Amino acid sequence: MEYTTERGVTVNVMPIPLLLDEIRKATPTPAQPTYTETLAGGAKQEVKISDAEALVWQEKDPETWKEHAEKWATFEQERDAAQSLLNERIWKAVMKRAIVVDLPKDDDWIAEQAELGITVPENPRERRIHYIRTEVVGGLKDSIKMTAIANGADITEEALSLMESSFRNNLAREILEGLTDKARALADRLTGSTDEGGEGMAPETE
Repeated sequence: MEYTTERGVTVNVMPIPLLLDEIRKATPTPAQPTYTETLAGGAKQEVKISDAEALVWQEKDPETWKEHAEKWATFEQERDAAQSLLNERIWKAVMKRAIVVDLPKDDDWIAEQAELGITVPENPRERRIHYIRTEVVGGLKDSIKMTAIANGADITEEALSLMESSFRNNLAREILEGLTDKARALADRLTGSTDEGGEGMAPETE
């Protein structure tokens, strides 16, 4: 399928859904945390904690949540890391196997990138991926659209906008939370907060 990126570069994108499915199967996912449920007659079974249950416990059942909060936090970190790894593998496969584009015959683009302090890889495969990243793809919209085509599915402009907005909102929240944590840590240092040993930490002076 022919596709023109936001940078005005026209490429062909081939569907590779079976390959992408194999990548998903090969990417490990963390085990869902469980809790012990007592059945009629006293029998017990392990039940996976769902996202909905975790949310309800956080909001309405702090005692139950206290028992599972630590392992749920660990699970979320592992799940996010697994998802990031999968996204990276999928996108690399799309660039390597789905996007059909010829690199320029001259090296003008390499010289231009060198002027910007960018080193272009010597390895032909890595150079091709680098070229797609820096000279073909315009932004998030392109990567979402081309990945959808590679998966063998089309995506409407409305759905594309929603996905792009959701991604940016999540990213903005992560950035904000990170800044909040840093501000809190700085405030603790400046006010001499008490550590676990009970000793206050005095503000630093120059």
